Amino acid sequence: FAENYNGNIEPVVAELVSAAHFIKKTTGEKIQAVVAARDCEQLAAQLEQSGVDEIYAVKTDRDCTFQDDALSQVLAEMIKRIDPASVLVPATPMGRSVFSRVAARLGCGLTADCTELLVDKREDGSFYIKQNKPSFGENVFVTIVTKEGCYPQMMTVRPGVYTPYEAAPDAEVKVEYFDDIVLPESKIEIVE
Repeated sequence: FAENYNGNIEPVVAELVSAAHFIKKTTGEKIQAVVAARDCEQLAAQLEQSGVDEIYAVKTDRDCTFQDDALSQVLAEMIKRIDPASVLVPATPMGRSVFSRVAARLGCGLTADCTELLVDKREDGSFYIKQNKPSFGENVFVTIVTKEGCYPQMMTVRPGVYTPYEAAPDAEVKVEYFDDIVLPESKIEIVE
């Protein structure tokens, strides 16, 4: 998830791209970014230099920051169409709020606040991610594995645990817009 604010991709996204490249070394899967925003062309241009292989975007008719109910509907629909094996989300207030709703819409789990992601292989040859995270006041580390057959594997990754990825500036990236996905009206009202 390419979290953005005020027309800029958040720096934590480069950390997620590093984590995704680590996963890609084992699985060979493409690294895909999703972005939904009013200024998504500008954001997609920023993402083209980030180290991802594909970008999926929805241009919204208004700023959707803090409209978690509406944004989660758009992102859930995007993820259904893309059908990724896993989804990495920044463990930020926005990431946690929006993607808890996305996970509920998709009927899958969401592991919060991961500090390490490890890839392993099942007997049938499929890959899964061991999602390591602190627990009990950070006194214990636990490993969470998404139930087999429950996809996508979704996890929020704590900012600062992966080094930001530095991509080659001339990388060729596929950009696809979902023009038929529309941001619904939000039931959230910002009072102040």
